[in-house]
Amino acid sequence: MEPVLLASWQAFLLAERMERKTDYLLMLLKQYQYDWHTVLYIILTRTFGSGVNNDAFERLARSLPFRYIQKQRDNLLQVEALLFGQAGMLADKLENEYYQYLQREYVFLQYKYGLVPLERHLFRSLRTRPVNFPYVRLGQLAMLFSRYDLLFSQILNAGTIGQLKTLFRVEPSGYWKEHYNFGKRTKKIAKPVGENMLELVLINTVVPLYFAYAIQNKQPEYRERAIFLLENIPPEKNSIKRIVL
Repeated sequence: MEPVLLASWQAFLLAERMERKTDYLLMLLKQYQYDWHTVLYIILTRTFGSGVNNDAFERLARSLPFRYIQKQRDNLLQVEALLFGQAGMLADKLENEYYQYLQREYVFLQYKYGLVPLERHLFRSLRTRPVNFPYVRLGQLAMLFSRYDLLFSQILNAGTIGQLKTLFRVEPSGYWKEHYNFGKRTKKIAKPVGENMLELVLINTVVPLYFAYAIQNKQPEYRERAIFLLENIPPEKNSIKRIVL
């Protein structure tokens, strides 16, 4: 294919994809009474599903209202308990102090908020890299939600790609340095949100958010920011591209 035709086709596909993602985000806004914080929470949680768990992570976010996380955000362990418990990951009997503490906290919070947990089998670890295991990703999300009260405002005010990445570059609590799940202890290693995931967050969460915000609030500068991000972030890495390349 001629380079000019290829570039034109890629631009068309990009515009089509962004339109689809933005339309979905605008639909969520309407569904959640134009609560930008809740919509960000849903699409960000979905992105942390790392492909294989995207749908399950979105179901988790929809089943656990963001306002409950905000109420408990000053206590990281309670935020962890809400996420892991709502994902059905705290239903076993393990001789582990950390796990048992989360269990007790979730039982209390489940009763307090009238929560119905999802089924554990919805979250898959097979055929995924350990750093993408749902336990690790939920631990990172717990730290992220506990750290920021108004993450949406921070995203709007971030002026550079570096500042945006810094917002999301978190590491889960200490337990996860030696675990990829609630089972066997592993070699101690830090598990911060990696560069690839940071770029996925920018592409699949921040860019559509900027597009939608520009449309909803008639502020075209956020559309320009979105386009700038797309032009300056490396292409998404996935199995289809690896086959093609």
